[in-house]
Amino acid sequence: MPKTRETIFKLSDHYNPLPKQRQFHESPAKYKVYMGGVGSGKTTALVWEALFNSLETPNNYGLVGRFTYPELRDTTMFEFFNICPDALIKEYSKTEHRVVLFNGSTIIFRHLEEPDKLKSLNLGWFGIDEMTEIPEPVFLMLQSRIRKKDVGRRVGFGVTNPEGHDWVYQKFWVQHKNDPDYLAIRAPTPENIHLPKDYVEDLIKSFPEHWRKRYIEGDPSAFAGQIISDWDERIHVIPAFNPPPEWPRTVVLDHGTNNPTAVSWFAVHPEGFKVYYKEHYESGQIIDYHAKAIYRINGADSINAWIADPAIFNKTLQDPRRGLHSVADEYAEHGLHFAQGDNDVKSGIQKLLDNFKVWEQLRNPWTQKQGSPKIFICDNCEAAILEIPQYRWKETRLGTKYGQTRPEEPEKRNDHTVDNIRYFLMSDPQPARAAKDKYRPFGARDDRVWDVLEKRSKLNSRMHSALRNLMR
Repeated sequence: MPKTRETIFKLSDHYNPLPKQRQFHESPAKYKVYMGGVGSGKTTALVWEALFNSLETPNNYGLVGRFTYPELRDTTMFEFFNICPDALIKEYSKTEHRVVLFNGSTIIFRHLEEPDKLKSLNLGWFGIDEMTEIPEPVFLMLQSRIRKKDVGRRVGFGVTNPEGHDWVYQKFWVQHKNDPDYLAIRAPTPENIHLPKDYVEDLIKSFPEHWRKRYIEGDPSAFAGQIISDWDERIHVIPAFNPPPEWPRTVVLDHGTNNPTAVSWFAVHPEGFKVYYKEHYESGQIIDYHAKAIYRINGADSINAWIADPAIFNKTLQDPRRGLHSVADEYAEHGLHFAQGDNDVKSGIQKLLDNFKVWEQLRNPWTQKQGSPKIFICDNCEAAILEIPQYRWKETRLGTKYGQTRPEEPEKRNDHTVDNIRYFLMSDPQPARAAKDKYRPFGARDDRVWDVLEKRSKLNSRMHSALRNLMR
């Protein structure tokens, strides 16, 4: 009998992964997501991760899915068969959307619009194309399906464009950011060296800023309507510390009944920079609980100002002992006396934008590098770090028959700590007077402007005083 000629399959003939793709494949994490810009190699990473899991264990059984069937058929499956070497495929059933590899492993392709149809599956792995398209319950359903026995590793993975602070961001970047079972990889478009040279340049010229962040930089925190678009954790977040006692301090309260109660502590650096340095953030608790938490967290800090959302001063509560009273009255009974915050939202948003902007003429007081925002968030303040980049505008709609749109206003969701920052900034916080004379955040020209304005204010005051004396 003639000998059967063996075919040697050499992976490097078919796939030379980019650095981020290699990191994705080599990670031992049980759940991982490859989030990248357009042209960053997402689909290629998905296909090869599916093949690697199928080749690693003979007779494995895995699923490649996408939310709708047309996209699964026209994009995901098309790319799979375009990428997968023919030598690996033993058989393909077009009617059942099933591929069997030469080692007996099976890959099925399914749309994910009806997750109940997945309940009977026993999977060794699953992979999702454009993970941000699917609701989180679909991901949870697939997690419950990776139960195949005699499989070395049971894993779930996905690839996607970033879509802002959705469930994928919350799960992989926030909830499980320090969990070794979860991996999130950010893959910017320019890192794909195989793209045409002018491809990225054309995208940068064509895309608006939030599109560039999402679809070129692969930034998971960027989305349309984001108010504080200058937010960057690498710049605005600093290591936690307790400010020196001479720095003026402010506590701001945003009380919630159904929503969380957020309490934020701020201090002012001698050069005028603001620091959000600790917080209390919890829902489902009574005022007595929050008051005790405020005392415990505040400790020995000397607070210069206590400010609260003006809504808590409305006398909307009533009981036989207190009569008609407000939430502020109940906090006062615990010895916490708050002043009403300035709720001019438009002015407050301008203050936010001014303080979070990175000013080239300012030197960062922590890194001593040129270019700095005016406000920093300590890394122990997780609620603020989560909510600041989520702060967004309401969608504008046609409001009248004349086609006018509603005034710009923020969406009232996940904004409790941001409201606290807004109230704090509207209170015009200042550094300690003695320290202010010693430290100047701006250059000499600005100092002179400030000096001139201060002298003019004093001169006007004397003139008005003299006029009042003459009129007596």
